[in-house]
Order: sequence, then structure tokens, then C-alpha cells
Amino acid sequence: MSSHSPNKEKNELPTLAQTAVDLILIMIPYLPIDTYEILWNGLDPLLKSKDPNIQRRAYRCLAKLAEIESGQEFLLKRLDQVTDILKGTDAQPAAQKVYIKSISYLTFKDRILALHQIVNILPTQLLHMIPIILPEAVIATKEKNEKARDAAYNLLITMGKKMQSGGTVKSAMVDGMDEDSGDATASIGEYFLMVSAGLAGSSQHMISAAITALSRMLYEFKGSLALRGCRLRIDDLPAVLVDDLLSTMEVFLTSKSREIARSAIGFVKVALVSMPKEVLEKRLEKLIPNLMVWSHESKGHFRIKVKALMDRMMRKFGYETVLRYTPGEDRKLLVNIRKTRDRKKRGKQVVEEDEEKDDNAKVFDGKAESGLTRVADNRRICLRRHNKRNRQRSRILRSRRRITQIETQERRSSPTRNVYPRTLR
Repeated sequence: MSSHSPNKEKNELPTLAQTAVDLILIMIPYLPIDTYEILWNGLDPLLKSKDPNIQRRAYRCLAKLAEIESGQEFLLKRLDQVTDILKGTDAQPAAQKVYIKSISYLTFKDRILALHQIVNILPTQLLHMIPIILPEAVIATKEKNEKARDAAYNLLITMGKKMQSGGTVKSAMVDGMDEDSGDATASIGEYFLMVSAGLAGSSQHMISAAITALSRMLYEFKGSLALRGCRLRIDDLPAVLVDDLLSTMEVFLTSKSREIARSAIGFVKVALVSMPKEVLEKRLEKLIPNLMVWSHESKGHFRIKVKALMDRMMRKFGYETVLRYTPGEDRKLLVNIRKTRDRKKRGKQVVEEDEEKDDNAKVFDGKAESGLTRVADNRRICLRRHNKRNRQRSRILRSRRRITQIETQERRSSPTRNVYPRTLR
């Protein structure tokens, strides 16, 4: 990881080399096709540069080249070289955060955007590049930079759609796989299996990132869910896989790691929105008690998140169903949620009744309508005067407090503070 800090980079002027790469980025859409070879020979060493400012600009040039139709044809002929650049980086955990070797955290966003453009032009016979890119995209979902996270989510969705369109994944060409491994048929179910492999990660950060990625994918591809007993198509997400994911999340909800538990709670929230009622209802017996474990945790907004989830469950499955699976010591939370909802309903009813009264008043003759209008106007005038007096009182109090503070500071800074008695100063 480079020693350059983001604040230092913003304050410094770009160097001559950085300005030259910026000019190349602007000129790429207007370059003739016969100059692409020279451009690629220049970009190759820049992509491996140790200077993060040069490296990020090189990835921007690669993404811009992949946006042009002629540039796409050029890159398709050199996908082997592009793959070598991607394989040249390995994920490694460091200080509870996974970085990429030779890739600065400043370059993460631009690299992910470049990978997104490359995945868009992948033909169906080269889908083995998706398992190579996938771990990096999953890790990037936990980046602090919001733009980097959004780019990682978009990359995950693009790879899922590419797998959903069909093709073959040559497992033998993926690092870490045996040469005797058979080819896998590209489908959304196979893609979910690839991502779920991250749930067996050795670090809490990797497991949390995998759960976050699965949550985003589940929400995006919820239209591909297949219920048990229904006819499955090639682009359907098998019901067995859905059941396995839910059972795994039940275990992660009991994890002692707050990072993993927070991601698991987020997955449950997405599942409540995306999955049919009959799929989740049979899981409530284990899901609700595991969720209630975090209802007593105030750090990290766990209590608020669990309360919102229970409210959503009560609306989806009914109060009696949720109450049946809730432990006895935690049922007071459900009572509180129901009372809050009833209070809101009564408030809405009062507002609706007031609106109905106003509508009925318009049916009266002009004299009655003018009388009601006059009463409403008087109320508004009184309220306006009351607010004005309150503002004036607030300004006077602020002024008095400010004067007192100034006098106190003057007394403390006075050179005679410790010489004479207070009464003689």
C-alpha cells in the first residue's frame, strides 16, 4: 500500500507524467485504430506502476478503450494479456482489511470500473475470467469509498447477467482448480455457488463481504427464484440453493463477530423483501430466536435494525405467527411494536377525520364556510405570533449566554486575576 494520503494528493499539483496520461485519456476516442498497439505497449507498464496516481489513470485509459467499439475488438484479440494483468494480483488479508498486492487503495475504484468494461465485452467461451475477477469484486463491496462500493455492486450484477445469458465456464483454466475438473454450465445458480464459496473464508472481513455480495445479488435476481416443486429453467435459482443460503444465514446470525452478524441481518432484510412468503415461513422457527439475540445489543444500531425487521415480519406473516416463534423474554418487543403501529394508525385516522370535516364544511353555505375559514385564520395568526415570541426569547437567551461567556473569558485572561480580590477588580 502506498504511503500517499488522499488529502496530500488533493493538495498537490499533478506531475508531468500524470498530466501526459490525462491527455492520453482525452485523446483515446479520437485515436486511429493502427495506433492502439502503441497505446497498449504504453499502458502495460503503467498498469503495473507503483505510483497510485499513474496507476489509476492507466486504468481509466483501459476503461475508456473498452467503451469504444474499435477498442473492444482490439482488446478481444489481446484478452490473454489482459488476463495476465488480472492474474498478477492476489487478494491478501491485512489489518482486518483485504487489499490487493501492487494495487493501491486509491486505485481500487478505477480498477473495478475497468474490470466492469472488460466483463461487458467477454464472449461466452471466455467466461472462465469471471471466477478470476469475482473475489476482487466481492472484497470491494466492503470498501470505505462509496463510489468504489457502487462500482463493485455494478460489477457483480454485470457478471451475474453474463452468467445468466448462458455459456460454458472452463474450470481447468481457473487458478486453483484441477486440470481434470469438468466444465460448468453458466447459469445464475452456478454464479451464486461461486460467490457463496466466500462464506468459507478464513477472515471475518471476507465472510462479511460474501454475505453483502449475496444480499445484493439476491435483490437483483429475485425474479429468477424458483420454488421447490416448480419447473426449473436454466436461469432459475434452484430452491435447494435458496434453502442452503437461509440455513447458513441462521448460523451466521449467532456469530460473535459483529461484522458478520450485521451483514447477516442485512441479508435477512433483503430476503424478506425478495423471497415469497411460503419460502421464509418455514424458517421462522430458527430465524426469529437468532435475530432476537441482537435485540439487546445497542452498539452498531443492532437493536434498531432488529426492531425494524420484526415490524416487517409482523406485516408479512401476522402478529400471531411471529409471536409463536418469539422467546418469552423478548415478546415485550413485539408488544411495543404493535402499540407503536396502533398509535400511528389512530393518528392517521384523526387526520383523515379532520380532512373529512373540512370537506363537509365546503358543502355549507357561504356564511358557514366563511366562519370556519375565519376560525382557521385566527388559529394560524395566533400560532405565528407564538412562534415569533419564542424566536425572540431564544435570540435574547443566546445573546445573554454569549455576553456571559465573553465576560468569563475576559476575567480569566485578565493579568490582575490572581493579584487582587474579586471585589477590587
